[in-house]
Amino acid sequence: MIPPAIHLINADQALCHVVSIHSKDPDPSMHPKFAPYLFGAMLSGSMSFLVSGIATFRAVGPHQEFFSFWIESWLFAWAVAFPAVLILAPIVRKIVAKLVKQPEE
Repeated sequence: MIPPAIHLINADQALCHVVSIHSKDPDPSMHPKFAPYLFGAMLSGSMSFLVSGIATFRAVGPHQEFFSFWIESWLFAWAVAFPAVLILAPIVRKIVAKLVKQPEE
């Protein structure tokens, strides 16, 4: 028997919901305070995935083990990119705010 605290998901919900263990809240969305971290993880993950793929292909070409080389370099790049995004994003936002003319209200 499945414990009542575990909420099962069907295939249609698989991309939108997380299996929730020991939660009485049926809404699986994150608290807004986690938005900068989620944004940083998604941005750094996708950008490092793309850039490391291009760099790996340029370095090794269409090699038989290209994908294993790519994943290895991507994980290393992501480990560097994620904290860098968290640190640099607020600084870059301030610089952009100074460079862009604010609309008059």
